[in-house]
Amino acid sequence: MSGPRWALAVCLVASIGCRAGPEDAVWILPADPGPLAIEDELSPLPGALALPRASSAAVTSLWTAGAGPLSLGQVLRAVDASFPLLTVARQKRILVEAKQLKALGAFDLELGAKAQWNLEGFYENHTAGVTLEQATGAWGLRVLGGYRVGNGNFDLTFDGKRRINHGGEFSLGFALPVLQGGSFDASRRDLDSAGFERKLADSELAMLRLRYSAEAAYAYWDWVAAGGRQTIAESLLALAEVRQRGLEEALTRGAIAEIEVLDNRRLVVERSALVVKARRGIEKAALKLALFLRDAQGKPILPGSAALIPELPPGSTPLGAALEVDLEQALARRPDLLRLLQLREQERVGLRFAENELLPQLDLTVLASQDLDRRRPSVTKGEFELMAGLQFKFPLQNRKARGLVLESETRLSQLGETLRLARDKVALEVRDAFSELRAAHEREVQVREAASLARRVAEAERERFSLGDSTILKLNLREAYAAEAELKLVDALRDYWSAAARYAVSVGAAPVGPGL
Repeated sequence: MSGPRWALAVCLVASIGCRAGPEDAVWILPADPGPLAIEDELSPLPGALALPRASSAAVTSLWTAGAGPLSLGQVLRAVDASFPLLTVARQKRILVEAKQLKALGAFDLELGAKAQWNLEGFYENHTAGVTLEQATGAWGLRVLGGYRVGNGNFDLTFDGKRRINHGGEFSLGFALPVLQGGSFDASRRDLDSAGFERKLADSELAMLRLRYSAEAAYAYWDWVAAGGRQTIAESLLALAEVRQRGLEEALTRGAIAEIEVLDNRRLVVERSALVVKARRGIEKAALKLALFLRDAQGKPILPGSAALIPELPPGSTPLGAALEVDLEQALARRPDLLRLLQLREQERVGLRFAENELLPQLDLTVLASQDLDRRRPSVTKGEFELMAGLQFKFPLQNRKARGLVLESETRLSQLGETLRLARDKVALEVRDAFSELRAAHEREVQVREAASLARRVAEAERERFSLGDSTILKLNLREAYAAEAELKLVDALRDYWSAAARYAVSVGAAPVGPGL
């Protein structure tokens, strides 16, 4: 084989490694797709809720202070974009990608160089050479190539192999594990395992997104409900204050006794205290919501009362017929279940490696070399040589490999049982969340009717009072009953939407709400 051909062959060593690799290996890390859009997580919505969705154009922007009413969708997008613990989880994905890149390093093209001089002694000579080695991952094949030169006097009976022709010596060959390390080896195991760890990091991120989105939804509905309670307290106070002015005018005319004025004045003071309490409640709820509502820089935004939606929207009847469909969705999309499945697949990679370790080590090496330029031919070898070798190694008890297999099989069994229990828990959790949602809706319907009746009674009592057929004491009781019924309705609606958020998360979707 001519010199230029040998040079070309050695250069091809590098390209082999770039093209060949482990089966299904990821040689170039895929681009980070970034966080899933909230709109994507909401599709499909849990069937039992059957809530209408807004167009995608209506849910694209984050809420900022002074931007009008704050919707649940804007809170969820703020959580997804800026919540610190989600940022930490995304950084963990970067660490896993770094580990995957590190595992790819086992298949890097390796360049080696060596030089040796015998400066004093009977034989004065020097040798130098460079080598290239590429692990391809194709049945553990390693491609070897190199070039070396030698000059001086050599002992023909001891190190004559070191002597070469004037043009140096090119070599090209390969090393192939026939049994152990052939179909699978540690490098490919580490690479596959790193790929699964990246999927695990994605699942953990999805789990955290659902968790913090649910917490944000609960905080949002608590805040909206606090606003509703404040509105009720202010309405009660306004009624008492208007009535107080009328009673004081009637007292001036001598139409009523002073006790009526004093009794209503007592109501004004009591209801003023209720307004203060309600205001504290909404401030507390707003502070809790600010933990999740953040701007683009991650700074908490404290929503003011002007950001409240006008009222808590009514719920919709849960569709029991869709429960079984939602159960299937939960088992298919819940990230905690996906994480267990990925752990099981990762452990199967470990078992595959352990089973391969049971095989004996039998390595085949083939190396061809070609000396160039006959001006100084070697007398100890030919210009072209082809060498082949086999190396066998096997621990007779093979306890290490058998222990690895036993460990992997046991962990796979454990993961199987854990996965079965987790699926049972998810199914029960979905059913429980649906039961809570259905009960919350039924309670809302009943409380709404009770509130309507209480309002009618209070209005009738106010009419009687204006005609002189009632007293402040009776009117106060009627208005107190009506206010209590209104507060119960606010709580019922908050419980419904919180239950709707919990049900959606139990299915593996983002919390739902009106306008999403």
